[in-house]
Amino acid sequence: MTSIPIRIINTLLIIAPISLIAILLNL
Repeated sequence: MTSIPIRIINTLLIIAPISLIAILLNL
């Protein structure tokens, strides 16, 4: 059960910078 939250956190860490860059480019 501990592997599931770790995968979610890893995906969030990967997606977060990409989404922030996309938002900055949209501005």
